[in-house]
Amino acid sequence: MFANPAEPPLFIGGEGLPRLEFFKGPVDPLFDIVGWRQSMSDGEPYDTPTGKTMVSEMTTHHSSYYIDPDRAPAPMVIAEGLTDDLFPIDEALRYYNRTKHDYPDSTVSLLFADIGHPRAPLTGANSQGRPADQEMGYQIVEQWFQYYLLGQGSKPAEGVMAKSQVCPYDEPSGGPYTADNWADFAPGEIRLSDPTKRVISKDGGNVSIAAAFTTIFEACSQQDETEEPGIAEYDFPVTPAGGFTLGGAPTVIADVSVANGGQSQIAGRLLEISNGQERIIARGVFRPDKSGRQVFQLHGNVYHFEPGTQARLQLLPRDGNPELASLAYVRPSNDQQDVTVSNVQLRLPVREAPGSLGGLVKAPAPKVLPKGYALADDYKSIGAVGLDGAPKPAARATVKGKTLKLTLNCGKVNLCRTVNVDIKGTKKPLKNVTIAKKARVKVTAGKPATVTFKLTAKARKAFKDKKKKKRVRTGKPGKTKYKNIVLKGLRKTGGKVIVRGWDAPKTTKLVIKRVGKVK
Repeated sequence: MFANPAEPPLFIGGEGLPRLEFFKGPVDPLFDIVGWRQSMSDGEPYDTPTGKTMVSEMTTHHSSYYIDPDRAPAPMVIAEGLTDDLFPIDEALRYYNRTKHDYPDSTVSLLFADIGHPRAPLTGANSQGRPADQEMGYQIVEQWFQYYLLGQGSKPAEGVMAKSQVCPYDEPSGGPYTADNWADFAPGEIRLSDPTKRVISKDGGNVSIAAAFTTIFEACSQQDETEEPGIAEYDFPVTPAGGFTLGGAPTVIADVSVANGGQSQIAGRLLEISNGQERIIARGVFRPDKSGRQVFQLHGNVYHFEPGTQARLQLLPRDGNPELASLAYVRPSNDQQDVTVSNVQLRLPVREAPGSLGGLVKAPAPKVLPKGYALADDYKSIGAVGLDGAPKPAARATVKGKTLKLTLNCGKVNLCRTVNVDIKGTKKPLKNVTIAKKARVKVTAGKPATVTFKLTAKARKAFKDKKKKKRVRTGKPGKTKYKNIVLKGLRKTGGKVIVRGWDAPKTTKLVIKRVGKVK
């Protein structure tokens, strides 16, 4: 991992591992590797001048995504390791998605395998991945070079190719699996929802488990299945016959609340539970906002869950031992606070088709996007929704009997918030009068629902037909005659709907029509 101690190290590692005496003399703040390392080792806060300079320089000069995309790139195949914790596949996918959006006719392919830095094996015959997989990668890259640089050979296949993680390493990896694009690579989805409010304790988790799941331990490592206090765990159903193959990034959508926001973190681990043992399949760390509905993804992987195994998603306060911060997957926060999560939705993209495994596999649900994000073109057929929102009322309502009916819809959000609804008149005789109201109205996201309200006494009086005796002249002195007449109640009137209880109150216009007798 490190060069000769007398020479500069390949990269800066844990506390006290390399010697830094040779970094002497004037320091260029735009390449202050010693200062940057110290800043990262010190931890939060990172929004310091040093931290901002480091982020700016690293993104500008050491990231393919931030290269100015002012022209279509040359044909390329992007190769990444599925179990590479240092360089996960995230940025490859970001670059791929943006390039295919900006330049749809560009030639950009993806090649993923169980290769690369740890968690791929660090030493031994399978160091940096199985020799067969590495050789496959070399051959594919050579074919691209020959065709596009030398004009030799046949045109390489385009799209996505992946060889999956398989354990133990003396077995061949799975695949190769192919698809025209990344969205098609996982045509199905396994979902789990849990509305329960849970607290991820700032001291939660088991440091022994965390210490044995550091990056330097290979991806096939297992530990005894262990109950970890103070974390949130979500178990998917036991895998049925045939099994399923994870094909991408597990997604977590949840209501999150933490006092100090991004100074704390949420660590996600997708485990495979098998015969009393647990293994990390995917992991990721997220810096949350202080409150609100939020979405994040773990790093993607391709892995087959055998029948009888179980997928488990853990949400923890850290992915590492705070006493050994330099050996953690991601450095634990200096000021970790309790994090509350609720209304959690979990999604696993899988290679199986919708309807498979007795209906366990569903068609992918619309992608959930935070504000400011755009959906990648490959997913347009699936669509996207916002994180949350309030139901929107229809433009018309009806009254009959003692009730008013109004359709409410939450079409483009992931979670429809519970709200209070007031309906008031805007025309005489009901101007500014409450016609109906209801508290804690709940509508399922993506589905319209007709909600029944109880009319107020004043509203019923205005809509109700009334019988009245009217005096009729007879033409005979001293004699009076009466007949029954009906005074028609309102047939139609104007109104407004006020939706309160989530975000700022919203008012919309409404036409209210009587469709039957009002009692």
